[in-house]
Amino acid sequence: MTERIYSRADIEALAERLYGEVGGKKRLLERIRNFKVVPALPGAIHNYYYVHKDVFDYGDLNALLGRGMCFLAGNREAGRDYVELLCALADTGYLIDYCFCDRAFDGYALALLVHSWITAKEDPAFAAVCGGRDQKTVEDWFYARACLMWRDHDDPAWKTYRPYDNQEIGIGACTVLAELFKDRDPVLAENFHALSDSRLAGWEKKNGNVDDTLFYTPVFCVSLWLYARYRDREDLLSLENCRATFENMLQQQPGNGIFTLYNWTQCGSIPGMMALGAHIFHDGRYKWMACRFLEERLERRNIRQQYACRNITRESPAAECDPENVKELEEVISEELGRQSRYDHVWEGLTDTVFHLWYFWDDSLIPERPRNYGQVLEKTAGQGRWPYDHEPVLPDKIVFRDGWNRSDMFMILNLWGGQNSPQDRTVSHRYPASNEIISLVRGEQFLVQNTDQVTRDAAIHRKDLNAFSLKRDGTWLDAPRSGERKFGVYPALELYNAELRFFSSFPPAEASKSTLYDYYGWTNERTVLLRRGAYAAVFDMCFGPTEETGAVRWHIQGRPVWKNPGALELTLLDSALTVLFPRREHWFSIEECPNSRPVAVYQHHADLDLDLVSRGRRMGFNAVFCHEAAMSACPVDVRCSGHTAFPSAMGLRLGEDLVGTRLGQYRDDYDYDGVKTDADAFIYNHTRGELIFFGARLFRFKPPHYRGIQAGGTLENPVTIQHQGEQILIRFETPQSGVIKLLL
Repeated sequence: MTERIYSRADIEALAERLYGEVGGKKRLLERIRNFKVVPALPGAIHNYYYVHKDVFDYGDLNALLGRGMCFLAGNREAGRDYVELLCALADTGYLIDYCFCDRAFDGYALALLVHSWITAKEDPAFAAVCGGRDQKTVEDWFYARACLMWRDHDDPAWKTYRPYDNQEIGIGACTVLAELFKDRDPVLAENFHALSDSRLAGWEKKNGNVDDTLFYTPVFCVSLWLYARYRDREDLLSLENCRATFENMLQQQPGNGIFTLYNWTQCGSIPGMMALGAHIFHDGRYKWMACRFLEERLERRNIRQQYACRNITRESPAAECDPENVKELEEVISEELGRQSRYDHVWEGLTDTVFHLWYFWDDSLIPERPRNYGQVLEKTAGQGRWPYDHEPVLPDKIVFRDGWNRSDMFMILNLWGGQNSPQDRTVSHRYPASNEIISLVRGEQFLVQNTDQVTRDAAIHRKDLNAFSLKRDGTWLDAPRSGERKFGVYPALELYNAELRFFSSFPPAEASKSTLYDYYGWTNERTVLLRRGAYAAVFDMCFGPTEETGAVRWHIQGRPVWKNPGALELTLLDSALTVLFPRREHWFSIEECPNSRPVAVYQHHADLDLDLVSRGRRMGFNAVFCHEAAMSACPVDVRCSGHTAFPSAMGLRLGEDLVGTRLGQYRDDYDYDGVKTDADAFIYNHTRGELIFFGARLFRFKPPHYRGIQAGGTLENPVTIQHQGEQILIRFETPQSGVIKLLL
């Protein structure tokens, strides 16, 4: 399938489409005026998502901004519509008497509106579409809002709005308001400059939004760009932290353009953010990714949403929801189902702005496909509150990938678990997802987080993650928490970040080992090996103080068919994936349960909850996600000093590969069916004479038809090779990772 390259003309056509989908000017005016007559509904969920209120919402705001964009593209009628709609918002008292339910997003909505207005005023045709009276109406409205913001700028409860450090929302709003009113009210403008200067954390102190979700990152970037542009601080755009924000977003995406979601089900304006990155850095990789996002959302997303909703009706029960929220959740799902066909529906509107997508788009920049493989991503930890402390820098996510083609395997392992730094248990917008695989994509997304639309870090359960969990008295245990637990409240989490023991990437494979400590006294060590173009093998070794029931839970999307008790074939639209569970009888059992939870968001819709279950003080689990359905797999009885080593060490034969790993705290010599090593992990293919190893000091085995060794350039230190009869001994002075080619 040919990759589509989009242009500004395509974005202009998209803006026209959005405007038509919301019903045009007549319908938008009706929804704006309804703010005066439609009361707030009871319950946080209703008001957060505007269910059944028929008022101006996130998608409508995007359509309005798109109308202003069409004016800038040369459509004067669009300019007149844009001005008339802004005047209607001003007359209604939008963002003054009536607003979005989230005060922070009031500030961001204002920033978008004011920036579009400043940009429109710079166009030579502006006077032809906006008379003096209309201009005064709009700017008096913005000015009234600005005065309220300054009046309440020290109010800790955000009575109107003040800047804060999580997504830097308000920094952008203060900056564009100061720009707009620098002549009308120089004192107010200077006050806003001083306020934003004093509250700014920005790229001088952090390399991304401190919330552990990608949804807010585009908001963070646009807000800081507005500050850099209108505060004459373009130097901020050249900082390493600025580049890292865009690079981290790019690297967390699969090559087919399915936006990676975690902790929060909404999509941000990821195409717009990538266009901004291309604009700042003149980097064709960001434009390539923006094109993939647009292609997925315009040409593929609707059929994916239909797949997720295929078994959901308006009468579906809201299973596993707090009893007081059942009715509201059902109505939210009903709203979602009714708006599937819209590009910009109830789950993504405010931050998904076609205006900035067009504003930053550069038709002359040539898209360039990224070429890297997996990597560790780091995050400035901070404290999640003011004043902001940018240290330390901690491992955040591990990305595994075959490459950037549509059908390449892509997987993210989350290390971040709720604690901002080793020194302080501040937990702003974190969630207990240590050592969890957030997503696995191969053409389509086959592993998902089993979360619903209306919860996030305050109410995400560990049982809904692809991770090790304990079960007591029939109930899966969440991370321990302290504090009240309800919508909008973020209790302290007692589940710490997983420790990264290693990650290494080589052309044929990459691997990681990470350890989660003190989950109710238990330790979970997870080892992941990605064999490029073939499989991803996941090993979990778990041990605790007392005998308990534990499991590694997998939330699987796709149509499942068991070919045998250890092989599950999945199909999802036009993609397929095979999952293998090679094991001895005493290792673990497999329990499955069809997932009937009504989640209309494709990326959180699990079809099958699969539990690998064991009981004891020491447990070992594995799962292998394969490209090919025909791959053979069988367990290996790993031994140490004449005794079985399970679960301290585990081995599998996967096709022609012998794969093995051990607990990181031990460095014994384990015998994996004739291959003896102390490696943290390894892949040995005797047919090709290929040995890929991670953290090894020695190997002893009998290779077939051995003639010599080609170590290549992957080894840091010299290798010692000794012959011991028909066996060879490969020894390193210190633990090494690399690739050795045996000359057969």
